[in-house]
Amino acid sequence: MVGYYDQRLRWLRAIGNLKADSSGTFSAFTGVVMDITDQYLAGAEIRRAEESLRMAVDAAGLGTFQIGVEDRIFTCSPKLKEFFGFHPDEEMSFEDAMKQVHPDFRNLMAANAEKAFSEKARFDMEHLIIGYHDEKPRWVRAIGEIQQKEGKEYFAGVLHEITEKKLDEIRKNDFIGIVSHELKTPLTSIKTYIQLMQARSAKIEDGYMVRILDKADLQINKMNTMINGFLDISRLESGKIHINRQWFDLSDLLKAAEEETKATVDSHITVFEPIRSVQVNADRDKIAQVIHNLISNAVKYSPAGSTIWISCTSDDRFAYVSVKDQGKGIKTEDIAHIFDRYYRVENEEMQSISGFGIGFYLCSEIITHHHDFISVESNPCSGSDFVFSLPLNMD
Repeated sequence: MVGYYDQRLRWLRAIGNLKADSSGTFSAFTGVVMDITDQYLAGAEIRRAEESLRMAVDAAGLGTFQIGVEDRIFTCSPKLKEFFGFHPDEEMSFEDAMKQVHPDFRNLMAANAEKAFSEKARFDMEHLIIGYHDEKPRWVRAIGEIQQKEGKEYFAGVLHEITEKKLDEIRKNDFIGIVSHELKTPLTSIKTYIQLMQARSAKIEDGYMVRILDKADLQINKMNTMINGFLDISRLESGKIHINRQWFDLSDLLKAAEEETKATVDSHITVFEPIRSVQVNADRDKIAQVIHNLISNAVKYSPAGSTIWISCTSDDRFAYVSVKDQGKGIKTEDIAHIFDRYYRVENEEMQSISGFGIGFYLCSEIITHHHDFISVESNPCSGSDFVFSLPLNMD
């Protein structure tokens, strides 16, 4: 309706009843008229937003899906069916889709999906799909979360194809692996020659040459550590690293780490808290690598003479290993990325510290491959506390 004086457009809702006289003839109409302009415009705005979102999803090539939390009814877009190798007009159930997920990712994806349902956690995972009809391998990133619609809860999300990105990563990792292997051979020879020269210099008591060769040997060890880090990343991201779980006493592993640390670290005070015997199910060698990396980073990023605490606690289900330092701490915006590959905190204090952002990433990947967690608590100027968990032997 358009206003007579103000010419303003208004949306109205009229509700009423017809009234009849004694002869049955309709004689009157009574009712109410409500101004619903605001509600109508709000609804129109929502419809426009939904249409804009739909066009954006289509333009980005995203597949969408929705699963009812209670009834587990699965619906999806034609584009999502295409990712899984189905025809757009073909029926595809959730079970059908899961069958096309590569076996290496199927169990982890099911576990993450169940966690998203039970804990209302955000789902974010990259995995490989083998097309149903075309048998074409596709890498996708799936993102989803619990949402509410008309009083019901749904798990809604999108899939985005990242095949080209993944293939680029695979090619890059292959290159890094090849180059790292090629570098290790001459580096091993150089280290051997340095050790021979160290022995000769010690015999003739040439103190100056001994000091120079010790510094050269230290740099060789740093290069070896860096190359091994790149090789580990290459293996992790190409799926060539496997977790060999076994039951072992975590206290024995920490005692070995203590002996190694006391023998190699004299710049800091390292305190290993007493730990009782505790059986865990994990890859012993890789957990040893995580502990070594966390201690090495604590030494690297905290001032000389400060204290580093290494401790282990447990509850009914997990053991928790903690490495705490007295360093500069990590800003909140950096904590969100500290476990990202090649991530380096950019500030004046860090510019003089060598590194490629590998150590924390490797720790995170190893613990993630164990399906456990690693986290950090830190504030600027108050140090950092890195903690990771391992499952206990409940027998």
